[in-house]
Amino acid sequence: MQLYAMLVKKVYNINKSDGSGDVLRTIVNALKQPMATSKYDDFNEWKGAQDNADEYIFELTQQEYDNYLIPANLWLDADRGQGIPLWQHNTSLSEVGSYEDPSDDGSTWFVNESIPDTRFRLTIRHDATLAAPNAGSPFLDVIKVDQFTKTVGGEDNLIKLRFEVRNKNGNLLGSGVDGRYEFYNAGTPTAINLASGIGELFISTEKAHGKKSFNSNHQYRVDNAKRSIDIMVFSKQIND
Repeated sequence: MQLYAMLVKKVYNINKSDGSGDVLRTIVNALKQPMATSKYDDFNEWKGAQDNADEYIFELTQQEYDNYLIPANLWLDADRGQGIPLWQHNTSLSEVGSYEDPSDDGSTWFVNESIPDTRFRLTIRHDATLAAPNAGSPFLDVIKVDQFTKTVGGEDNLIKLRFEVRNKNGNLLGSGVDGRYEFYNAGTPTAINLASGIGELFISTEKAHGKKSFNSNHQYRVDNAKRSIDIMVFSKQIND
């Protein structure tokens, strides 16, 4: 006999992305992992063996189990390993959905509605695309630096990027110049203070075809379908 269940984390803490270990947000009764077993004859027997102070399981149909096996149906940005739950379990109603305040199981319950993505939205542009972008501008997957030029004796590794930080609704934040932050990397590790945390970017232009990725994290999301921007340097020219 095959049994199916969902493992639920009673309190799921999402830590800040700055490495401090501080909690950014808490989600209660977060769906964590679909499970299957043929070891037990009865679901209640399995539940009794599985439940503990931090986690519990509830029974699934095979179809529900199959649906949750797809990471995107269980985790936000699952392919990037961000670990942000999409769903919560209401133990009183035996329903899947989300609470208005995901940290409070006493707040309004929405059945079959996933936890909304409340992260800040980040767009990155190279200087070649800096001219008057707006909310309808394309959100790039790749920033291509086709020709990097260095003057002999001049500053090396200088690439100018602009970070645009928006709220969850897509509106530019008021920080910086209309929510736009200019970023320079000149051969040393450089950090930019985003509205929702610290974003670090390291770009090497010492050899052609160098690439660095800038990914989503728990506090913001890269505002394209890929949730990641690759920055690629294709060639380098030295001026006399």
